[in-house]
This record gives sequence, C-alpha cells and structure tokens, in this order.
Amino acid sequence: MFPPPPRRRPIGAIIGVTAGVLVVAVLAVAVISSLLAPRVAEPTAMPPASTTAPASDEPTATADTESTEAEPTETEPTGTEPTGTEPTETEGEPTTSASEPSASESTSSITDVLERNPLYEAPAGEWSCDALRDPAVKSGGAFKDWADDVLACMDRRWTPVMEEAGQQNTEVGIVHFKGEITSPCGGGARSADLPPFYCSANQTIYVNGNTVDKYDDAVRLGGLSIMFHEYGHHVQEGAGILDASMQTDEDSAQVSRRIELQNECWTYIALQQLSTTSWNGQDEEEFRSWASDDQDDHHGAGSSYTYWFERSLGKTDLGLCNTWTADRKRVR
Repeated sequence: MFPPPPRRRPIGAIIGVTAGVLVVAVLAVAVISSLLAPRVAEPTAMPPASTTAPASDEPTATADTESTEAEPTETEPTGTEPTGTEPTETEGEPTTSASEPSASESTSSITDVLERNPLYEAPAGEWSCDALRDPAVKSGGAFKDWADDVLACMDRRWTPVMEEAGQQNTEVGIVHFKGEITSPCGGGARSADLPPFYCSANQTIYVNGNTVDKYDDAVRLGGLSIMFHEYGHHVQEGAGILDASMQTDEDSAQVSRRIELQNECWTYIALQQLSTTSWNGQDEEEFRSWASDDQDDHHGAGSSYTYWFERSLGKTDLGLCNTWTADRKRVR
C-alpha cells in the first residue's frame, strides 16, 4: 500500500521537519486482511478495503480496465514441509512412520524467515537503469511504457540481490486500469482513484496512471517511489516474509506496520542508490517532509517512518530495515 500524495511545503518548513519516510497510507485494511487470508498480502491503497481472496485466481476488472501487461504467476507458499521417515522392516509387517514438525520447530522456521532472512545479508549497493534517466511520471499513452520500464528496472535491481540470497525473483504481473477494479485479493470493486497496489494472490501490481502522477507534484521521485514500494511487496512475497508474517502471534495491525515499514525502508535505499536519478539533498528534505505525518494504525506513526528513513540514509544494508527484531516503539 501507499500514502496519499504529499502536501507541498515551503523549503524553510521542510528543513525544520525531522520526520521521514514515504508514508504508506490508506488501503490499510488491504494488507491486514491479506494477512488473515493465506496467500493474500495486499499493499495499501487509498480507500480502506477488506481483502479476502475469491475462488478465481485471475484478476478481473470493469469495462474500463485497459490491459494486463504481464501474465501473473503463482508460487507455492514457503515454509517447512513435514518430513517422513523411510519404512523400516521388522519381524512383522513393514511400517511407515511420519514425524510432524514440532511447535517449537515451526516457530523457529517462522522466526528465521522474518528475523534472519538470507536477503538481509545480500548486497544492495549502487545500481543504475537508463530507462529511469528521466524519472518523471509520464501521462496519457506514455504512462504504460513508463510503468513497464520501472518494473523492468526493479527486476534488474532485485533479481541479482535475491539470487545472492539463494532466492528466486519471479516475474511480477501488471494490470493497468482507469475505472473500478477487482482483484483476487478481494475487497470488491475498488475506486478509480486508487493508488497502485500489490496482490500476492496472483503476484500482480495494479496501476492507475491518473493517480500515480499526483505523487510527483510535491516530490521529485514521488511516482517512482510508489512503484518501487509496490514491487517491494513482491520481493517480500518471494522471500517468504509475507507468508511467515501471517503465522506470528502479534496482532494484525502490528504485523502490518512491520511489513510496511520494512518495505518502505527498502524503497528509500533503492532510491538513494539509484545513480541514474542522482539522489540529492533536496530529495532528502522532500522525503523527510512527506513522512512527517502520522498514518493510520495499520501503517504507523510519523516518528516510526522518520526512524526508518533516517536509518536508511547512505546505507546499502537491507538488514538495517529488519523491522521484525525492532522494538515495538520503532513500529508504532
């Protein structure tokens, strides 16, 4: 999920602000509901909506849906499969016994995925992508090409990082729409002014160009960041983080904040390390200002976003964004 477009503020006011983070705003319930339904972890979009995957796995849209640019793919949930012992012969009939993982083993596996994920050790330094030399959101018919270029650049960014961690980065689908839209993540038809959102049920990002360009109004890299953020949820899915998060004992709002803040921290690092767009001091102040407002209970307080934004500055270590080991005060 992602926040509403930021307010433009005078530079003097921006410099005086100490908050930070590209707020992950509205569509809070989408991620939370997704945590309650297996394989459905959907990032935030503007109006809150519940997320319960329907029987169909294919995204559907109303008559004004434009196109589906890539065929979504599905991966099996990560986790520890029960192991079986080979049959052993005795004087009687051969018998086969199966050992189910104990509760402690299962908990340990979940903890490993969330707190000690191999992705946290993978290098995520400077990168480039010529297609983003002009990062401004394109309008009209050029928007689709721009969005496709952004996702292709994200593939270039994340595929080697995940491979270094021993993980596979699967192809993400994209659906462009203008009017109301429905997805396998449920919630019914969603508003035409919805920001982009990710549905893990079919590993697809849903994008409305009429809303993305609003993020560039007050932040130079605003539109780019919202696309990076939604792709980040796809990375969390591929790393097993979304699946594991559904099996924790924390309340759903707390889990959602950990998901969103981790992903937003990754987004900051990716933007800062993208040499093609030349992150600068003005960008830093704009993003810090954008993050200063408190969000809803499923996304967190401005102080939390500030913490993770400041933590990301000048860094390349994805492990610094490990919200799963952070004190609750850092994910409020």
